[in-house]
Amino acid sequence: MRKINYFLFVFILLLCTVPAKAQIVSGSSGSAIEEYAVKELQRYIYQISGEWLQIIPDSVACDDPVFIVGTPASNRLIAELDTKGTIRLPDANDTPAEEQGYILKTMEGDGKPSLIIAGQSDVGVLYGVYGLLQDHYRIGFYFSGDVLPDKKQAFWLPVVDEQKIPSMYIRGFLPWTNFPQSATSYSWNDWKYIIDQAAKMRMNFILVHNYNGELGHNEPFHNFAYRGYLSRVWMPTAGTGHKWSSPGWDVNEYLFGASSFFDDYDFGSECALHNENLSNKEVFRKGVSLFQKVIAYAHSRGVKMGLGLDIDLIMPEYNTTADDPEVIAARVDQVVTDYPDLDYLFCFQSENVGKDSLFYNAWKKIFDGFYEGVKKGSPHTRVAVSGWGLDPVAVESLPADVICAPIAPYSAEFENGHIYGDREYWGCPWLERDIKSSQYYYPYGIDLSGTVESYRNRASNMKGFFALTWRLTDAIEPRMEYISRAPWDDTITSSEQVYHRYAVLNYGPDAADEITAIINGNEPFASDFGECEPTRPFLPDSTGKAELVKAEEQLAVIDRLIHNTDSPSARYRLNLLRCRIAAARDHILLNEHFDHYSLEELTATMRSWVENFMYRVTDIPTLGNIVSIQNRFVRNNYLPREKELREKQGVGDSHSLQTLKSASGVQGLKFATENRSPRITSISPPVSHPKGQPLSIKISLLDDNDYEDLSATFYYRKPGSSSAWTKLAMTRKVKSTFTVDLPGEWITEEGIEYYFQATDGENVSVFPVTAPHMNLSLVTYQSENQYRPFEMQYYPSEKRYNSTAVDFHDQ
Repeated sequence: MRKINYFLFVFILLLCTVPAKAQIVSGSSGSAIEEYAVKELQRYIYQISGEWLQIIPDSVACDDPVFIVGTPASNRLIAELDTKGTIRLPDANDTPAEEQGYILKTMEGDGKPSLIIAGQSDVGVLYGVYGLLQDHYRIGFYFSGDVLPDKKQAFWLPVVDEQKIPSMYIRGFLPWTNFPQSATSYSWNDWKYIIDQAAKMRMNFILVHNYNGELGHNEPFHNFAYRGYLSRVWMPTAGTGHKWSSPGWDVNEYLFGASSFFDDYDFGSECALHNENLSNKEVFRKGVSLFQKVIAYAHSRGVKMGLGLDIDLIMPEYNTTADDPEVIAARVDQVVTDYPDLDYLFCFQSENVGKDSLFYNAWKKIFDGFYEGVKKGSPHTRVAVSGWGLDPVAVESLPADVICAPIAPYSAEFENGHIYGDREYWGCPWLERDIKSSQYYYPYGIDLSGTVESYRNRASNMKGFFALTWRLTDAIEPRMEYISRAPWDDTITSSEQVYHRYAVLNYGPDAADEITAIINGNEPFASDFGECEPTRPFLPDSTGKAELVKAEEQLAVIDRLIHNTDSPSARYRLNLLRCRIAAARDHILLNEHFDHYSLEELTATMRSWVENFMYRVTDIPTLGNIVSIQNRFVRNNYLPREKELREKQGVGDSHSLQTLKSASGVQGLKFATENRSPRITSISPPVSHPKGQPLSIKISLLDDNDYEDLSATFYYRKPGSSSAWTKLAMTRKVKSTFTVDLPGEWITEEGIEYYFQATDGENVSVFPVTAPHMNLSLVTYQSENQYRPFEMQYYPSEKRYNSTAVDFHDQ
């Protein structure tokens, strides 16, 4: 450090002389994003150390190890360090990527260490906080939740001196809508949770593709009125199924205990449920209201939102074509009026069309109308072109400011961007594929190594990096971590690095090598059935016997690691992995023996298969897989065969229940529910919450006892408090779903930390499994209430829901 800078820093620290406790010095004029970043730093330092650091403005005295957080514009201490050259932030007018960069620097003056977290922008500060927590405090941020130590450790300041600028200014994902494992099933709380986690992962982009005509799918975020007609929008639910060959089924008919997850007559996004008595306009406004809230909330976390449309498709009920000028004008008007803050509009070339010159000329006519309308009605919304691969010659004719962002043609590899010349290009690999792959297990045939290699070979015009997927978690989780980390870390050169880092953090250093050897493209092959295919029968495969041996060997490794670990959290995550490998094993067994099983053997193997999906549910994607396997394989394959076997054996329906109880030991299967404490599942647990607003939290329990034997308790307290936990009995909503409601005044300015406890009368469990040493927590934030929510009023006497939605379009 230069001498002048040393004395400057000593002077700054001498200003901070009063309190005798570590503190966080924030900028007096920081934005809402900066305020949130500082509270996140406070929350996580407490989570890992038990030290509740006071947040003070830069004008107040401080002492002892201290974080100084902010931008030169918000925090005078940061400004002085930047002016004197102690830290060197990029200029404010530099590239978008540089605006997102940050500096982390540990400094010492007069024997007092401090750690600087400085950004040129408020988003840079947010990423600096999360980068510090992720890279130097070894916290894992994932869409399934945070990975934290099992117990708190003594507070420490890491020694760090780094400046980070992402190589891509756009980093994100495209959770494709149509299947139950993806954004199809997201409700508001899920969106909110996913956006919070995306920001923690230093991702800043989510693209939502909205079908308006493909196979009759007419999704609810975009629609239009044409000559007095407004089509009916819908989003697939468990009850409707989807048009890619998945039937619907009543969730309350699900077998082997799977119905315990569901507390309504159907499962899906809140904008898709309870619409039976609503008009076409009311249903559409529900979808618009949800997406408006998503856009506004995403912006509060520095996340940009895109809307993708197949502009060459419309519903046939309009009795016109997509290139009708009235149609184009109506569609553009809906986008710019309902979504004035939309960041990106993606104009897709639809999937199942020939990309010849005849198609392109027709598509280009539609595109020109969209482009001109958006530039006029919402000039800050950038326009991108996308599709399943794009012709560079055709793209060349588009306006220069149009982004070229094709999704790779069903591949983990993607173009480097060179073929598009100087045009801004965003690369988009697939993390899984919906045909000849799997949404159930490892995504066969889609190897992360191809994505890593493509990213390393990118051309200079590639400025964005996002990935198409349905799941965000389970076998996709390490891949999603790669998408988020690669633009911040140019040392990643192989998929083995990615999986090994993931294994160390999630399963522990002692297990990492053996687990990496399994999850890095070596999981047993069960079936390359993809969600867009018709349900396959269980049939033998030429690889079945060898893959069954592999599955059993891997399960033996995992069982040994589970037995040997002392870490409750590592054991929990090893069990999730075990369930995935065991489900693959069960699928292989069903393929090999389905037509030869006795009734008892069939029921036992099917039960084991289903339970191995149930016991790895942590979120919407894994819950969506419950819907898929029940609607498809249980209903279409198991039930007809079970009926056939019952008739052959001359037994009635009641025999099935007895079969479940007597089938243990068949094929050496180990049932997940046997002799276990209730398993607590919290889908999208709140990690942030608006100040002063009431909070409702829901959990579901898995247990082999009667529902009446189950009970649950919610424990919470103010973070940093040494007082006893406040204990609230949770209310059974239905079956094994429990809820708790907290008035807004019970949630402190500092937020709360909380955990759940459940019992079946004999066994007791907690969630998270590290509670009460390491718990869940949330921070509070100021809500601007930019949009009023769409409200549904239920009339019990009439057994119907009615809408009280505000029609934003007419305001």
